[in-house]
Amino acid sequence: MQVQSPAAEINVGDYWEAIKNKWHVWTSTALIATLTAGVWSYCVRSTQYQADTSIIVAGQITPSTTGVTGILANVPIALPTGVSSEAELCRYILQTRATREAVAAECNLQQLYKTSSAAEATRRLDGWTRIELERPNIVRLQITLPGPPRIARFWIDQDAETMATQAARVAESYLSALSQCLSKLQLTAAKRRRVFLHQQKQHIERELRTAEDELQKWQKQHKVIQVDDSSKLAMQRLMALEEQREEARVRLAEARQRAKDLRDRLGKQPQVETASVVWRENPIVEETRKNLVSLESELAVAKEVEGKSVHHPEVRKLQQEIETAQQTLAREQRAMVKTSLTEVANPLVRKLREELALEEAGIVATEARVEGIGQALRRAELQITDLSAEVLEYSRLARRVRIKQTVFETVSAEYEQALIEEQGAEPVFQVLDKPVAPLYPSGPNTASDMGLAGAIGVLVGWVWIMAVGLERRS
Repeated sequence: MQVQSPAAEINVGDYWEAIKNKWHVWTSTALIATLTAGVWSYCVRSTQYQADTSIIVAGQITPSTTGVTGILANVPIALPTGVSSEAELCRYILQTRATREAVAAECNLQQLYKTSSAAEATRRLDGWTRIELERPNIVRLQITLPGPPRIARFWIDQDAETMATQAARVAESYLSALSQCLSKLQLTAAKRRRVFLHQQKQHIERELRTAEDELQKWQKQHKVIQVDDSSKLAMQRLMALEEQREEARVRLAEARQRAKDLRDRLGKQPQVETASVVWRENPIVEETRKNLVSLESELAVAKEVEGKSVHHPEVRKLQQEIETAQQTLAREQRAMVKTSLTEVANPLVRKLREELALEEAGIVATEARVEGIGQALRRAELQITDLSAEVLEYSRLARRVRIKQTVFETVSAEYEQALIEEQGAEPVFQVLDKPVAPLYPSGPNTASDMGLAGAIGVLVGWVWIMAVGLERRS
Protein backbone atom coordinates (compact mmCIF):
# COMPACT_ATOMS: atom_id res chain seq x y z
CA MET A 1 0.00 0.00 0.00
CA GLN A 2 1.31 3.44 -1.04
CA VAL A 3 1.68 5.86 1.83
CA GLN A 4 1.26 9.60 1.10
CA SER A 5 4.22 11.66 2.27
CA PRO A 6 3.62 14.42 4.83
CA ALA A 7 4.81 17.00 2.29
CA ALA A 8 2.02 16.03 -0.06
CA GLU A 9 -0.70 16.33 2.54
CA ILE A 10 -3.07 19.34 2.28
CA ASN A 11 -3.30 21.37 5.47
CA VAL A 12 -6.23 23.75 5.33
CA GLY A 13 -4.89 25.71 8.27
CA ASP A 14 -1.68 26.45 6.40
CA TYR A 15 -3.60 27.78 3.40
CA TRP A 16 -5.80 29.94 5.61
CA GLU A 17 -2.70 31.31 7.30
CA ALA A 18 -1.22 32.09 3.89
CA ILE A 19 -4.40 33.92 2.86
CA LYS A 20 -4.25 36.04 6.00
CA ASN A 21 -0.56 36.79 5.55
CA LYS A 22 -1.02 37.77 1.93
CA TRP A 23 -4.11 39.91 2.47
CA HIS A 24 -2.65 42.59 0.25
CA VAL A 25 -2.92 40.20 -2.73
CA TRP A 26 -6.63 39.40 -2.57
CA THR A 27 -7.55 42.92 -1.41
CA SER A 28 -5.70 44.28 -4.43
CA THR A 29 -7.54 41.97 -6.82
CA ALA A 30 -10.86 42.86 -5.17
CA LEU A 31 -10.11 46.58 -5.39
CA ILE A 32 -9.02 46.36 -9.01
CA ALA A 33 -12.11 44.32 -9.93
CA THR A 34 -14.42 46.69 -8.05
CA LEU A 35 -13.01 49.84 -9.65
CA THR A 36 -12.99 48.25 -13.09
CA ALA A 37 -16.60 47.12 -12.73
CA GLY A 38 -17.62 50.53 -11.44
CA VAL A 39 -16.06 52.35 -14.37
CA TRP A 40 -17.45 49.81 -16.85
CA SER A 41 -20.95 49.83 -15.33
CA TYR A 42 -21.25 53.59 -14.94
CA CYS A 43 -19.54 54.72 -18.13
CA VAL A 44 -19.58 51.86 -20.67
CA ARG A 45 -22.76 49.86 -20.05
CA SER A 46 -25.98 51.00 -21.75
CA THR A 47 -28.24 53.00 -19.49
CA GLN A 48 -31.85 51.93 -18.86
CA TYR A 49 -34.92 54.10 -18.40
CA GLN A 50 -38.02 52.54 -16.87
CA ALA A 51 -41.61 53.81 -16.96
CA ASP A 52 -44.42 52.01 -15.11
CA THR A 53 -48.17 52.25 -15.31
CA SER A 54 -51.08 50.31 -13.78
CA ILE A 55 -54.66 50.04 -14.98
CA ILE A 56 -57.76 48.76 -13.23
CA VAL A 57 -60.30 47.00 -15.40
CA ALA A 58 -63.70 48.08 -14.11
CA GLY A 59 -66.12 48.52 -16.98
CA GLN A 60 -68.14 46.76 -19.62
CA ILE A 61 -68.42 47.06 -23.35
CA THR A 62 -72.09 46.45 -23.82
CA PRO A 63 -74.50 48.42 -21.60
CA SER A 64 -77.09 45.65 -21.98
CA THR A 65 -74.65 42.96 -20.84
CA THR A 66 -73.48 42.64 -17.25
CA GLY A 67 -70.92 40.52 -15.48
CA VAL A 68 -67.53 39.18 -16.45
CA THR A 69 -68.50 38.31 -20.00
CA GLY A 70 -69.70 41.84 -20.75
CA ILE A 71 -66.44 42.38 -22.64
CA LEU A 72 -65.64 38.86 -23.72
CA ALA A 73 -69.04 38.15 -25.22
CA ASN A 74 -68.48 40.84 -27.85
CA VAL A 75 -64.96 39.93 -28.91
CA PRO A 76 -65.16 39.10 -32.64
CA ILE A 77 -62.05 36.87 -32.56
CA ALA A 78 -61.10 33.50 -31.17
CA LEU A 79 -59.41 33.92 -27.80
CA PRO A 80 -57.02 31.52 -26.06
CA THR A 81 -58.47 29.16 -23.52
CA GLY A 82 -56.84 30.99 -20.61
CA VAL A 83 -58.61 34.29 -21.30
CA SER A 84 -61.66 34.28 -19.07
CA SER A 85 -61.79 37.75 -17.48
CA GLU A 86 -61.67 41.42 -18.48
CA ALA A 87 -58.16 41.92 -17.07
CA GLU A 88 -56.82 38.84 -18.88
CA LEU A 89 -58.35 40.16 -22.09
CA CYS A 90 -56.57 43.52 -21.61
CA ARG A 91 -53.28 41.75 -20.95
CA TYR A 92 -53.82 39.57 -24.02
CA ILE A 93 -54.41 42.64 -26.19
CA LEU A 94 -51.29 44.36 -24.82
CA GLN A 95 -49.19 41.27 -25.62
CA THR A 96 -50.35 40.87 -29.22
CA ARG A 97 -47.96 41.56 -32.05
CA ALA A 98 -50.40 44.01 -33.61
CA THR A 99 -50.25 46.16 -30.47
CA ARG A 100 -46.43 46.12 -30.42
CA GLU A 101 -46.29 47.05 -34.09
CA ALA A 102 -48.64 49.97 -33.51
CA VAL A 103 -46.56 51.18 -30.54
CA ALA A 104 -43.27 50.83 -32.41
CA ALA A 105 -44.63 52.74 -35.38
CA GLU A 106 -46.18 55.51 -33.26
CA CYS A 107 -42.98 56.02 -31.23
CA ASN A 108 -40.74 55.67 -34.30
CA LEU A 109 -38.49 53.11 -32.58
CA GLN A 110 -36.95 51.95 -35.87
CA GLN A 111 -35.38 55.35 -36.48
CA LEU A 112 -34.56 55.95 -32.81
CA TYR A 113 -32.56 52.72 -32.44
CA LYS A 114 -31.40 52.53 -36.07
CA THR A 115 -32.81 49.02 -36.57
CA SER A 116 -32.73 47.33 -39.95
CA SER A 117 -36.52 46.98 -40.19
CA ALA A 118 -39.77 47.67 -38.38
CA ALA A 119 -40.02 43.97 -37.53
CA GLU A 120 -36.69 44.16 -35.70
CA ALA A 121 -37.89 47.18 -33.72
CA THR A 122 -41.06 45.26 -32.80
CA ARG A 123 -38.99 42.26 -31.69
CA ARG A 124 -36.80 44.42 -29.47
CA LEU A 125 -39.83 46.12 -27.97
CA ASP A 126 -41.10 42.72 -26.87
CA GLY A 127 -37.94 42.26 -24.79
CA TRP A 128 -38.27 45.74 -23.29
CA THR A 129 -41.89 45.23 -22.23
CA ARG A 130 -43.16 43.43 -19.14
CA ILE A 131 -46.89 42.90 -18.63
CA GLU A 132 -48.23 41.10 -15.57
CA LEU A 133 -51.53 40.62 -13.79
CA GLU A 134 -51.06 41.94 -10.25
CA ARG A 135 -54.63 41.47 -9.06
CA PRO A 136 -57.70 39.87 -10.67
CA ASN A 137 -58.60 43.30 -12.08
CA ILE A 138 -55.26 45.17 -12.14
CA VAL A 139 -52.74 44.98 -14.99
CA ARG A 140 -49.23 46.39 -14.58
CA LEU A 141 -47.19 47.53 -17.58
CA GLN A 142 -43.43 48.14 -17.29
CA ILE A 143 -41.32 49.61 -20.10
CA THR A 144 -37.50 49.51 -19.85
CA LEU A 145 -35.78 51.22 -22.79
CA PRO A 146 -32.00 51.03 -23.32
CA GLY A 147 -30.09 54.26 -23.72
CA PRO A 148 -26.55 55.09 -24.81
CA PRO A 149 -23.67 54.64 -22.34
CA ARG A 150 -22.80 57.74 -20.37
CA ILE A 151 -19.43 58.00 -22.02
CA ALA A 152 -21.03 57.85 -25.47
CA ARG A 153 -23.06 61.01 -24.88
CA PHE A 154 -20.08 63.05 -25.95
CA TRP A 155 -20.55 61.93 -29.56
CA ILE A 156 -24.17 60.61 -29.66
CA ASP A 157 -26.98 63.12 -29.93
CA GLN A 158 -29.23 61.48 -27.30
CA ASP A 159 -29.61 62.94 -23.83
CA ALA A 160 -31.07 61.36 -20.72
CA GLU A 161 -34.18 63.52 -20.76
CA THR A 162 -35.06 62.39 -24.30
CA MET A 163 -34.75 58.69 -23.45
CA ALA A 164 -36.69 59.07 -20.21
CA THR A 165 -39.48 60.87 -22.05
CA GLN A 166 -39.45 58.16 -24.72
CA ALA A 167 -40.00 55.41 -22.11
CA ALA A 168 -43.07 57.22 -20.79
CA ARG A 169 -44.27 57.81 -24.34
CA VAL A 170 -44.03 54.09 -25.16
CA ALA A 171 -46.10 53.25 -22.09
CA GLU A 172 -48.72 55.82 -23.09
CA SER A 173 -48.78 54.37 -26.60
CA TYR A 174 -49.55 50.94 -25.16
CA LEU A 175 -52.49 52.39 -23.23
CA SER A 176 -53.69 54.21 -26.33
CA ALA A 177 -53.53 51.04 -28.43
CA LEU A 178 -55.44 49.14 -25.74
CA SER A 179 -58.10 51.85 -25.58
CA GLN A 180 -58.52 51.87 -29.37
CA CYS A 181 -58.87 48.09 -29.53
CA LEU A 182 -61.46 47.97 -26.75
CA SER A 183 -63.30 50.92 -28.30
CA LYS A 184 -63.59 49.00 -31.56
CA LEU A 185 -65.11 46.08 -29.68
CA GLN A 186 -67.41 48.44 -27.84
CA LEU A 187 -68.48 50.23 -31.00
CA THR A 188 -68.98 46.88 -32.72
CA ALA A 189 -71.48 45.80 -30.07
CA ALA A 190 -73.22 49.19 -29.92
CA LYS A 191 -73.23 49.44 -33.69
CA ARG A 192 -74.90 46.05 -34.06
CA ARG A 193 -77.75 47.20 -31.82
CA ARG A 194 -78.00 50.56 -33.57
CA VAL A 195 -78.07 48.98 -37.04
CA PHE A 196 -80.70 46.45 -35.94
CA LEU A 197 -82.95 49.19 -34.49
CA HIS A 198 -82.44 51.28 -37.62
CA GLN A 199 -83.63 48.38 -39.77
CA GLN A 200 -86.61 47.84 -37.46
CA LYS A 201 -87.43 51.53 -37.63
CA GLN A 202 -87.37 51.56 -41.44
CA HIS A 203 -89.50 48.39 -41.61
CA ILE A 204 -92.15 49.76 -39.24
CA GLU A 205 -92.12 53.11 -41.03
CA ARG A 206 -92.92 51.37 -44.32
CA GLU A 207 -95.74 49.44 -42.65
CA LEU A 208 -97.08 52.69 -41.15
CA ARG A 209 -97.15 54.40 -44.53
CA THR A 210 -98.91 51.40 -46.06
CA ALA A 211 -101.51 51.41 -43.27
CA GLU A 212 -102.10 55.15 -43.67
CA ASP A 213 -102.50 54.81 -47.44
CA GLU A 214 -105.02 51.98 -47.03
CA LEU A 215 -107.03 53.99 -44.48
CA GLN A 216 -107.08 57.08 -46.69
CA LYS A 217 -108.09 55.00 -49.71
CA TRP A 218 -110.92 53.37 -47.75
CA GLN A 219 -112.15 56.75 -46.44
CA LYS A 220 -112.31 58.15 -49.99
CA GLN A 221 -114.46 55.25 -51.10
CA HIS A 222 -116.83 55.29 -48.12
CA LYS A 223 -118.73 57.88 -46.25
CA VAL A 224 -117.81 59.09 -42.79
CA ILE A 225 -118.86 56.54 -40.19
CA GLN A 226 -120.39 57.56 -36.90
CA VAL A 227 -119.50 55.16 -34.10
CA ASP A 228 -121.42 55.02 -30.83
CA ASP A 229 -119.83 54.80 -27.39
CA SER A 230 -120.18 51.03 -27.02
CA SER A 231 -118.56 50.50 -30.40
CA LYS A 232 -115.74 52.85 -29.43
CA LEU A 233 -115.15 50.87 -26.25
CA ALA A 234 -115.01 47.61 -28.20
CA MET A 235 -112.60 49.17 -30.70
CA GLN A 236 -110.37 50.43 -27.91
CA ARG A 237 -110.15 46.92 -26.43
CA LEU A 238 -109.21 45.47 -29.77
CA MET A 239 -106.61 48.16 -30.27
CA ALA A 240 -105.09 47.47 -26.84
CA LEU A 241 -104.76 43.79 -27.71
CA GLU A 242 -103.17 44.55 -31.06
CA GLU A 243 -100.75 46.98 -29.43
CA GLN A 244 -99.65 44.27 -27.00
CA ARG A 245 -99.20 41.77 -29.80
CA GLU A 246 -97.20 44.22 -31.91
CA GLU A 247 -95.00 45.10 -28.95
CA ALA A 248 -94.40 41.40 -28.30
CA ARG A 249 -93.45 40.92 -31.96
CA VAL A 250 -90.84 43.70 -31.68
CA ARG A 251 -89.41 42.13 -28.52
CA LEU A 252 -89.36 38.76 -30.28
CA ALA A 253 -87.36 40.21 -33.17
CA GLU A 254 -84.86 41.73 -30.73
CA ALA A 255 -84.51 38.44 -28.85
CA ARG A 256 -83.90 36.53 -32.08
CA GLN A 257 -81.24 39.05 -33.08
CA ARG A 258 -79.48 38.66 -29.71
CA ALA A 259 -79.59 34.88 -30.09
CA LYS A 260 -78.12 35.19 -33.58
CA ASP A 261 -75.28 37.35 -32.24
CA LEU A 262 -74.54 34.79 -29.54
CA ARG A 263 -74.42 31.98 -32.12
CA ASP A 264 -72.05 34.06 -34.27
CA ARG A 265 -69.74 34.63 -31.28
CA LEU A 266 -69.81 30.94 -30.45
CA GLY A 267 -68.98 30.12 -34.06
CA LYS A 268 -65.79 32.23 -33.81
CA GLN A 269 -64.49 30.22 -30.86
CA PRO A 270 -62.18 27.28 -31.66
CA GLN A 271 -63.64 23.76 -31.71
CA VAL A 272 -67.21 24.81 -31.01
CA GLU A 273 -70.21 23.15 -32.56
CA THR A 274 -72.41 25.86 -34.06
CA ALA A 275 -75.44 23.67 -34.70
CA SER A 276 -78.41 24.63 -32.58
CA VAL A 277 -79.78 22.14 -30.08
CA VAL A 278 -83.15 20.73 -31.02
CA TRP A 279 -84.37 21.20 -27.50
CA ARG A 280 -87.94 22.17 -28.41
CA GLU A 281 -88.66 18.49 -29.07
CA ASN A 282 -88.45 18.01 -25.33
CA PRO A 283 -91.97 16.95 -24.26
CA ILE A 284 -91.81 19.09 -21.12
CA VAL A 285 -90.85 22.14 -23.19
CA GLU A 286 -93.61 21.53 -25.73
CA GLU A 287 -96.24 21.03 -23.03
CA THR A 288 -95.07 24.18 -21.21
CA ARG A 289 -95.21 26.19 -24.43
CA LYS A 290 -98.80 25.12 -25.11
CA ASN A 291 -99.69 25.98 -21.52
CA LEU A 292 -98.09 29.41 -21.93
CA VAL A 293 -100.14 30.13 -25.05
CA SER A 294 -103.34 29.30 -23.19
CA LEU A 295 -102.36 31.35 -20.14
CA GLU A 296 -101.36 34.38 -22.22
CA SER A 297 -104.66 34.20 -24.09
CA GLU A 298 -106.68 34.01 -20.86
CA LEU A 299 -104.71 36.86 -19.33
CA ALA A 300 -105.26 39.09 -22.35
CA VAL A 301 -108.98 38.38 -22.39
CA ALA A 302 -109.28 38.99 -18.65
CA LYS A 303 -107.48 42.33 -18.77
CA GLU A 304 -108.54 43.84 -22.09
CA VAL A 305 -111.87 42.20 -22.94
CA GLU A 306 -113.38 41.66 -19.52
CA GLY A 307 -111.74 44.80 -18.09
CA LYS A 308 -110.26 43.22 -14.96
CA SER A 309 -107.49 45.17 -13.20
CA VAL A 310 -103.98 43.91 -12.47
CA HIS A 311 -104.97 43.46 -8.82
CA HIS A 312 -107.85 41.14 -9.63
CA PRO A 313 -107.29 37.65 -8.11
CA GLU A 314 -107.76 35.92 -11.46
CA VAL A 315 -105.26 38.22 -13.18
CA ARG A 316 -102.69 37.78 -10.42
CA LYS A 317 -103.13 34.01 -10.53
CA LEU A 318 -102.62 33.93 -14.30
CA GLN A 319 -99.49 36.10 -14.00
CA GLN A 320 -98.01 33.76 -11.40
CA GLU A 321 -98.73 30.71 -13.55
CA ILE A 322 -97.10 32.43 -16.54
CA GLU A 323 -94.00 33.23 -14.49
CA THR A 324 -93.80 29.63 -13.29
CA ALA A 325 -94.05 28.34 -16.85
CA GLN A 326 -91.28 30.68 -18.00
CA GLN A 327 -89.04 29.46 -15.17
CA THR A 328 -89.74 25.88 -16.25
CA LEU A 329 -88.60 26.68 -19.78
CA ALA A 330 -85.38 28.28 -18.54
CA ARG A 331 -84.69 25.39 -16.18
CA GLU A 332 -85.18 22.75 -18.88
CA GLN A 333 -82.94 24.62 -21.29
CA ARG A 334 -80.19 25.08 -18.70
CA ALA A 335 -80.35 21.37 -17.85
CA MET A 336 -79.89 20.37 -21.50
CA VAL A 337 -77.02 22.83 -21.95
CA LYS A 338 -75.34 21.62 -18.76
CA THR A 339 -75.43 18.08 -20.10
CA SER A 340 -73.84 19.16 -23.39
CA LEU A 341 -71.08 21.15 -21.61
CA THR A 342 -69.60 18.30 -19.59
CA GLU A 343 -66.51 18.16 -21.84
CA VAL A 344 -66.17 21.90 -22.56
CA ALA A 345 -63.26 23.49 -20.66
CA ASN A 346 -63.35 27.01 -22.09
CA PRO A 347 -65.22 29.20 -19.56
CA LEU A 348 -66.14 31.72 -22.24
CA VAL A 349 -67.83 29.04 -24.36
CA ARG A 350 -69.71 27.75 -21.34
CA LYS A 351 -70.92 31.24 -20.45
CA LEU A 352 -71.99 32.02 -24.00
CA ARG A 353 -73.93 28.77 -24.30
CA GLU A 354 -75.67 29.43 -20.99
CA GLU A 355 -76.67 32.91 -22.17
CA LEU A 356 -77.89 31.46 -25.46
CA ALA A 357 -79.97 28.91 -23.53
CA LEU A 358 -81.71 31.65 -21.55
CA GLU A 359 -82.24 33.69 -24.72
CA GLU A 360 -83.85 30.74 -26.52
CA ALA A 361 -86.09 30.09 -23.53
CA GLY A 362 -87.16 33.74 -23.69
CA ILE A 363 -87.86 33.41 -27.41
CA VAL A 364 -90.19 30.48 -26.82
CA ALA A 365 -91.99 32.41 -24.08
CA THR A 366 -92.37 35.49 -26.31
CA GLU A 367 -93.63 33.37 -29.21
CA ALA A 368 -96.22 31.91 -26.86
CA ARG A 369 -97.24 35.43 -25.82
CA VAL A 370 -97.69 36.52 -29.44
CA GLU A 371 -99.76 33.44 -30.21
CA GLY A 372 -101.82 33.77 -27.02
CA ILE A 373 -102.66 37.43 -27.65
CA GLY A 374 -103.61 36.49 -31.21
CA GLN A 375 -106.09 33.95 -29.87
CA ALA A 376 -107.50 36.52 -27.45
CA LEU A 377 -107.85 39.01 -30.29
CA ARG A 378 -109.83 36.55 -32.41
CA ARG A 379 -112.11 35.75 -29.45
CA ALA A 380 -112.72 39.45 -28.89
CA GLU A 381 -113.60 40.01 -32.55
CA LEU A 382 -116.10 37.12 -32.46
CA GLN A 383 -117.86 38.73 -29.49
CA ILE A 384 -118.53 41.90 -31.48
CA THR A 385 -121.74 41.02 -33.35
CA ASP A 386 -123.66 44.30 -33.31
CA LEU A 387 -121.29 46.18 -35.65
CA SER A 388 -121.64 46.35 -39.41
CA ALA A 389 -118.97 45.13 -41.79
CA GLU A 390 -118.03 48.70 -42.72
CA VAL A 391 -117.53 49.68 -39.08
CA LEU A 392 -115.42 46.61 -38.44
CA GLU A 393 -113.24 47.30 -41.49
CA TYR A 394 -112.82 50.96 -40.56
CA SER A 395 -111.99 49.92 -37.02
CA ARG A 396 -109.38 47.47 -38.25
CA LEU A 397 -107.68 50.01 -40.51
CA ALA A 398 -107.73 52.77 -37.88
CA ARG A 399 -106.34 50.43 -35.23
CA ARG A 400 -103.56 49.35 -37.51
CA VAL A 401 -102.49 52.97 -38.13
CA ARG A 402 -102.53 53.85 -34.44
CA ILE A 403 -100.63 50.72 -33.47
CA LYS A 404 -97.95 51.29 -36.11
CA GLN A 405 -97.61 54.88 -34.92
CA THR A 406 -97.15 53.75 -31.32
CA VAL A 407 -94.61 51.09 -32.24
CA PHE A 408 -92.76 53.50 -34.54
CA GLU A 409 -92.44 56.05 -31.73
CA THR A 410 -91.17 53.36 -29.33
CA VAL A 411 -88.56 52.02 -31.75
CA SER A 412 -87.50 55.57 -32.69
CA ALA A 413 -86.86 56.35 -29.02
CA GLU A 414 -84.81 53.17 -28.64
CA TYR A 415 -82.87 54.04 -31.79
CA GLU A 416 -82.02 57.50 -30.43
CA GLN A 417 -80.88 55.89 -27.17
CA ALA A 418 -78.67 53.48 -29.14
CA LEU A 419 -77.06 56.43 -30.93
CA ILE A 420 -76.28 58.06 -27.58
CA GLU A 421 -74.80 54.82 -26.24
CA GLU A 422 -72.65 54.43 -29.36
CA GLN A 423 -71.28 57.97 -29.08
CA GLY A 424 -70.92 58.10 -25.30
CA ALA A 425 -69.45 54.71 -24.49
CA GLU A 426 -67.54 54.68 -21.22
CA PRO A 427 -63.96 53.34 -21.11
CA VAL A 428 -63.43 49.76 -20.03
CA PHE A 429 -60.38 50.51 -17.87
CA GLN A 430 -59.02 53.35 -15.78
CA VAL A 431 -55.37 54.32 -15.34
CA LEU A 432 -54.25 54.10 -11.72
CA ASP A 433 -50.64 55.26 -12.20
CA LYS A 434 -49.95 57.37 -15.25
CA PRO A 435 -46.60 56.71 -16.95
CA VAL A 436 -44.11 59.39 -15.89
CA ALA A 437 -40.68 60.01 -17.38
CA PRO A 438 -38.05 58.80 -14.85
CA LEU A 439 -35.79 61.46 -13.39
CA TYR A 440 -32.78 59.13 -13.28
CA PRO A 441 -31.75 55.97 -15.11
CA SER A 442 -33.11 52.79 -13.54
CA GLY A 443 -30.08 50.83 -14.67
CA PRO A 444 -27.45 49.64 -14.71
CA ASN A 445 -27.10 49.19 -10.94
CA THR A 446 -23.50 50.27 -10.51
CA ALA A 447 -23.37 49.47 -6.79
CA SER A 448 -24.58 45.92 -7.40
CA ASP A 449 -22.07 45.44 -10.23
CA MET A 450 -19.21 46.72 -8.06
CA GLY A 451 -20.19 44.48 -5.15
CA LEU A 452 -20.36 41.41 -7.37
CA ALA A 453 -17.01 42.27 -9.00
CA GLY A 454 -15.40 42.81 -5.60
CA ALA A 455 -16.57 39.40 -4.39
CA ILE A 456 -15.23 37.76 -7.54
CA GLY A 457 -11.92 39.63 -7.06
CA VAL A 458 -11.60 38.26 -3.52
CA LEU A 459 -12.22 34.71 -4.74
CA VAL A 460 -9.70 35.13 -7.56
CA GLY A 461 -7.09 36.35 -5.05
CA TRP A 462 -7.71 33.41 -2.76
CA VAL A 463 -7.48 30.92 -5.61
CA TRP A 464 -4.21 32.50 -6.79
CA ILE A 465 -2.70 32.32 -3.30
CA MET A 466 -3.69 28.64 -2.93
CA ALA A 467 -2.39 27.81 -6.41
CA VAL A 468 0.98 29.39 -5.64
CA GLY A 469 1.11 27.48 -2.35
CA LEU A 470 0.45 24.16 -4.08
CA GLU A 471 3.09 24.86 -6.66
CA ARG A 472 5.71 25.59 -4.00
CA ARG A 473 4.84 22.46 -2.02
CA SER A 474 5.23 20.33 -5.07
